[in-house]
Amino acid sequence: MFHGTIENGRIFYTQSGKGLAGYLAQHGFDVYVADYRGRGLSTPSVKDKNDHGYYDVITQDIPLLVKEIYNR
Repeated sequence: MFHGTIENGRIFYTQSGKGLAGYLAQHGFDVYVADYRGRGLSTPSVKDKNDHGYYDVITQDIPLLVKEIYNR
């Protein structure tokens, strides 16, 4: 699951397992929730000076994530 521009992965779940990700997992689906670079618990923080943008997310991060999940 991928969040929107100003969100993070927590939009899909809570610590108690509620939310769309928790619902899907409880119904037998494998669920992966990603934080884009700088969002949520990912590093470096979006507040830090960085040189990446959504082009990098689309061309690098998402393909690497899909590859990692596919190889599990």
